[in-house]
Amino acid sequence: MAAFEWPLSKLEIINSALSQTSDNLVAAANDGSEEWNAASPAYERGLAFVCEDHPWSWLTDVRLLQPSPKAPDDDQYDTST
Repeated sequence: MAAFEWPLSKLEIINSALSQTSDNLVAAANDGSEEWNAASPAYERGLAFVCEDHPWSWLTDVRLLQPSPKAPDDDQYDTST
């Protein structure tokens, strides 16, 4: 098995699980394949369990964001109005 590298995307985690069970890997998220349709809900349930079952302070700290008076100068930044 390859060395662990963090962070892993949902697609990478699902493909890792699929490869360990000798199933076909998925090329893209939400591709409509049987593998994705079976593994994606399991991933979401597992993520919810981990988040709810442990005292992760970064998951429970809520902060209200205030709008900036002007958009950033970055031309790659997109704003909603």
